[in-house]
Amino acid sequence: MNSIQMIDSKFNRLRILFAEREIRCAALFFFLVISLATVAQFEGSSLTREGRFDVDWLSSEDSLVPVGQFAPVDGFWLDEIPWGVFELELPAHWRNAQDLVTQPEWAAIDAEDLTERQRSLLKFEKTHGDLNWRFSVVEGALIGQIQTPLLRYDAAREQFEKLEQFQFALGALETAGAAVNQMQYQRTRNWPLTSPLSVGDFIRISVPSDGVYRIDKDWVLSAGFDPDTLDPRKLKLYGNGGRMLPTDNAEARPLGLMPVAVNFEGEEDGTWDADDALYFWGEGPDDWKPEGAVSSWAHRNNDYNLKATYFLQLDGAELGESFRIENQLPFALESDTLITTYWSQQFHELELESVNRSGREWFGESFGIVPSRTFPFSVPYATEKPGRMEFRVAAQSMGASSSFSLNAGEVSASASPSYTSQTSTSNVANLASGSQTGVLTSGSGLNARIDVDVDFAAAVPGALGWLDYIRIVQECDLNMASPQLSFYADQDASQELGEYRLTQPIGLKAVWDITDGN
Repeated sequence: MNSIQMIDSKFNRLRILFAEREIRCAALFFFLVISLATVAQFEGSSLTREGRFDVDWLSSEDSLVPVGQFAPVDGFWLDEIPWGVFELELPAHWRNAQDLVTQPEWAAIDAEDLTERQRSLLKFEKTHGDLNWRFSVVEGALIGQIQTPLLRYDAAREQFEKLEQFQFALGALETAGAAVNQMQYQRTRNWPLTSPLSVGDFIRISVPSDGVYRIDKDWVLSAGFDPDTLDPRKLKLYGNGGRMLPTDNAEARPLGLMPVAVNFEGEEDGTWDADDALYFWGEGPDDWKPEGAVSSWAHRNNDYNLKATYFLQLDGAELGESFRIENQLPFALESDTLITTYWSQQFHELELESVNRSGREWFGESFGIVPSRTFPFSVPYATEKPGRMEFRVAAQSMGASSSFSLNAGEVSASASPSYTSQTSTSNVANLASGSQTGVLTSGSGLNARIDVDVDFAAAVPGALGWLDYIRIVQECDLNMASPQLSFYADQDASQELGEYRLTQPIGLKAVWDITDGN
């Protein structure tokens, strides 16, 4: 039994896969240099001000500046991200000035031209490039000001960008008693002009859950294609995973299909041999919603799909190097945090019955004729640290509250959904939820598990109960117990580099950083 050491500056989620040799995903270094020139040009009537601010960038002949290769001549730095300050003076009577429309133009930049810290801040700390005006009176003059980072990461296009310019239109709510005609505008999005599926032959792949998936020669043959006619170097994969799209239109979401990085073992000779295979990380329909510490994350079940869909292009016109997982450059710095455990997060939730016939509200196993059920969770190499059990149940009980009891290890919990009044015209199902922390596990080592026993006590004849979900979280040692292992770690703001130390009893194939699933 031996150990491997991995250093990661973001305490990101990682995935482990067994086998003979090691493959690592890319973490490229990026250096950027920028300079800023602010020019405001005004047009329009006394009720509106329209103009443009341009951003000038240092040329390659300019001397390097504090961080990377790009930096503003004017402005300031927040960590390693350059910010610009744009100001203009407005008429004094514009005390109620408003932003009618602000339209930025961003230009794509190469990720290799940014420092690792800049990429990390832009991509994972969600440094936003939204341009919002602020208005204030300075020495009797009304000043409109925008402070904005000059770099951003467009998650929809998976592209780092720099600000080139932005156009704006400002207006006064009223001037000499006259009201401004309100301008209507819409949020603009960079919609792709074409779809990757418009040309070529594709195999549609269904993915039921998160995991590393393998496609070999026999699989392609069973899908109806001859692998001997394919050049594996031209294979490309597209997909956005199966997570639900946000219901808030203001939230970012993929605009069209995104490319997915893959690892193809044996593609170098341009032929698909018997031992060659393609590997990719697939994201299923359900996910975990970050809520503070990793141990308190909540799962989010997809209300509409049971599987995610990916599309494998068999006849790409060009070689697909940019679609390949790349090796990460080694870290030269010492870590300041040693991580030897992770939180095993699991949930059980089925969508079997809509008791109230209310659209998205579906429940799982029923209780009544069957009053008791047991739900097992495997937690290999669980530590002695207390875990947490969370649950939600529903009951349809007329005139009196029926109750649930849940037991796991040394932890007991109960819940009593409210009953339906005898005067009600319909017997609806009501919800109740709970959470308990304590020793949940039984067994040890590879055989450690959490068995949740659920019992339903009907208060009146005909009462029924349903399980909505059970969610458990348990700290475990970083020890391989199956062919794949997902693990996370909490990040402290004072920590810079975290070292994951994994105990693995058999040969390790790969460690993948899957913080960005594509």
